[in-house]
Amino acid sequence: MRPDSRPIDITLDLPSLPDEAVVEIQDFLYQILDLFTTHYGHQVDRFYEALS
Repeated sequence: MRPDSRPIDITLDLPSLPDEAVVEIQDFLYQILDLFTTHYGHQVDRFYEALS
């Protein structure tokens, strides 16, 4: 993150989905987040430790 970085507000117009599709998408996103955290978690921790 650069010092001049600012959060960006994003508005998404999400469609209605069947319950099963919502659960499948959520499970997929959790799996991606788990993989990301496993691979980059130490860097995220290091970044936040440097801020404190």
